[in-house]
Amino acid sequence: YTYGYLRYSVIGSVITVLILLTGSVLVVIHAVGRILDPREIHYSGMILFAVIGVAVNFLAAFFTRHGESLNQKAVNLHMLEDVLGWAVVLVGAVVMRFTDWWFIDPALSLALSLFIGINALKNLKKVLDIFLEKTPKEIDPEEITHHLVQIPGVESIHHLHIWSMDGYRHSATLHAVVTGEYGPVKQAIKEELAADEPSVIISRRPCALLKYVKHKKPLSVDADKCVGCKACMKIGCPAISMVDGKAKVDATQCVGCGVCEQLCKFGALKEV
Repeated sequence: YTYGYLRYSVIGSVITVLILLTGSVLVVIHAVGRILDPREIHYSGMILFAVIGVAVNFLAAFFTRHGESLNQKAVNLHMLEDVLGWAVVLVGAVVMRFTDWWFIDPALSLALSLFIGINALKNLKKVLDIFLEKTPKEIDPEEITHHLVQIPGVESIHHLHIWSMDGYRHSATLHAVVTGEYGPVKQAIKEELAADEPSVIISRRPCALLKYVKHKKPLSVDADKCVGCKACMKIGCPAISMVDGKAKVDATQCVGCGVCEQLCKFGALKEV
């Protein structure tokens, strides 16, 4: 567990969401049964228990409302479900006490189940996004890259990956091509990201990543696709040069890191 135990709270959120969905389905089944087969209702007992249930669960929902992790939000949703559930019981009992509208009880139960089910599914989607390591929606990788390349000494940023551990704490890895001393630049990047978690690979040129890409083949240039934009030369790789207005790769120096391939918008670079 090199990242700690943050994902345990996400697993707890999954369990809570499944409980909410299961409860919603059971309530729907029970409500439909009450519609098809109406039964005698004990109004006085319903009102008494509903008042107690609303009060107790409202306090629980109030004290859990500021939860930040998905698990805490799921627990708060569960508390809210209980509050609304007892409120439905209270309203239904009072209305039915003075009318013959027996259908109020199952109708409100169906409405409550729909509300809880929709919110539980939304929470489940957020959980799946975390497990699939999707970039958090509030973070723009392009904006981060734009800010990082403004740091003195940073030539370019590549392989930026951002994901969330629990929906609240995020992590990132990136590769920065720099000039000069890399220690201060690395510290400046971490300060820009305002976190200690990012893993930053610093090199003066992509070939410094040789130990990671020994198994890859060198790249070549498709002259028909190359337009001479020189985008691939921005990283300062000694394996790339311009000949007659076209990019050329020296296969004896290229280690196949693929950084230049990502920079080329025309697909002119590919494996030999």
